[in-house]
Amino acid sequence: MNKTFCEICRKDVDFKVEIEIIKSKVKGKEYEYCGLKGVCWECGSEVYIQELEDENLRIFNRLIGRLENDY
Repeated sequence: MNKTFCEICRKDVDFKVEIEIIKSKVKGKEYEYCGLKGVCWECGSEVYIQELEDENLRIFNRLIGRLENDY
């Protein structure tokens, strides 16, 4: 299992990945999309995972590309 630092537990912990609805605003327009977040197995708080942030950015960029091509 992967580990990351949890700011609440103040130690390295195992984490799970969950799907969540993410809202982002770009140039005054708001977008919603399904993204990923890391959650501490011990306390349930959200934890920062660089790889998930990178994947969410890729998902968002694909969404914006598809929407712009529809117009």
